[in-house]
Amino acid sequence: MNKILRIVPLITILFFITSCKKDSEPDEEETESGTASCVLNGETFTSSGNSATLTIETDGTDISKSLSVYLFGSESSINITLLCITEDDNVDHNIPLKPYTEPSVLNSGGSAIIGDSSSLWDTSTHDDATANITLTALNASEKTVSGTFSFSAADFSTGEINCHATDGIFTDISYTVIE
Repeated sequence: MNKILRIVPLITILFFITSCKKDSEPDEEETESGTASCVLNGETFTSSGNSATLTIETDGTDISKSLSVYLFGSESSINITLLCITEDDNVDHNIPLKPYTEPSVLNSGGSAIIGDSSSLWDTSTHDDATANITLTALNASEKTVSGTFSFSAADFSTGEINCHATDGIFTDISYTVIE
């Protein structure tokens, strides 16, 4: 499981590399997909668009689920990806409501990847980096998720832990399911 937590963020990095810069006006789907904010390096970050993906993978009798929550900045052009991974006994469209942390604990973990136009930070490639993501609500019929988060992330190129988020909250973020 620890290897998965270290590999998945690298895949998510591709998301940052290939994503386009946001237009000045977000589309209708983004404005209706909940709210998210945090204090990022001492400044208020409020997302201008959000989305999430719940991925369910089965390998014989093993079932793993990952929830990726994407928070898109507007003026700052900062994007934040929060990732929760766990093993589960059910193939339902739920993921347990609980804390997900980096470093991972008991086949469950969480991580964060932060990027802007020139830098990339993450919590999974440096031993002293941390992420705390707690899922507080998930509505499977409406396909929305809410929770809280904080992290101390390392600069991907230097390894210096210099990106900190506190008081993070996301509410009613719409998600899609991939099986």
